[in-house]
Amino acid sequence: MRCMPYLLSVFLLPIVVFASDAVRSWDRIDSAVFSKDIVHGEATMDGVFQVKCLPAAVITNLLPGGLSLKNTDLCKDGFHPALFFFGAQKNLRAVSKFGSVLVSKRYNESIMAVFSVAYENAAERFLYVTQIKVDSAAAWIFAQPYGGLNKNMSTINSEVGQQTIYSKDSSKLLASAKWAVSASADTNKLAENFNKIEQYFADRAIAKRGAGFTCFGFNWNFKVGKIKSSQLEMKLGDEYVSAALSGTYSDNLSLEDSPLGSFYSSNSWVMQLPLSCPQN
Repeated sequence: MRCMPYLLSVFLLPIVVFASDAVRSWDRIDSAVFSKDIVHGEATMDGVFQVKCLPAAVITNLLPGGLSLKNTDLCKDGFHPALFFFGAQKNLRAVSKFGSVLVSKRYNESIMAVFSVAYENAAERFLYVTQIKVDSAAAWIFAQPYGGLNKNMSTINSEVGQQTIYSKDSSKLLASAKWAVSASADTNKLAENFNKIEQYFADRAIAKRGAGFTCFGFNWNFKVGKIKSSQLEMKLGDEYVSAALSGTYSDNLSLEDSPLGSFYSSNSWVMQLPLSCPQN
């Protein structure tokens, strides 16, 4: 275990150098193919998800300059969809054709992201990763040079069906979540509602990095047949992401009830090497 940071740095240093060069040389490479051949990240994401319609003005204030909201058919006027996740990541690996390096066996995580985001004049629609809370230093290190993802070290206590998130030094309660998972009674309705949000999960992710942005393919690999209904209650504090989001969210909706309902999934994702974002 003592040699893991060294092995990880040896494996990732060429990746970081390549990524920096690739950002400067976007017009000379095919990112979708080339980056996947060089290296990609893999892990299994295990936890509860929910898409929430939140005031568009509040969501807009979370976006850095250069990004804006694109209309969706998920929310009523004046609101915009955001994604929340509470759970764990398992077997995080950096993978290339030469082999793989295990970055972290298991760590707890909470995500807030924004669906349907526009980047300057690009026609493409993106998923903006607002903030990610993790309790693994290895996962945090992996995210910074690799993708520019806004990961924040936290203390996270997890038990079956619940998670409590504190600041890194445990002095402040940032958020808590409780959920109940159940066998789906109407799998057709669940699949129908998931189809209404699936297109947004297919968008490339965009993250703020330095003065610019990085964009990368993220294949969530959801399997509808393995998704289960759940009900989620989350309490967000002033410092989870923004004081404007603080409060208790408990609508008792499952994915069987609505595309905006909660669901549980265990899915193995693949993240491509981040590169600069094209404009068209």
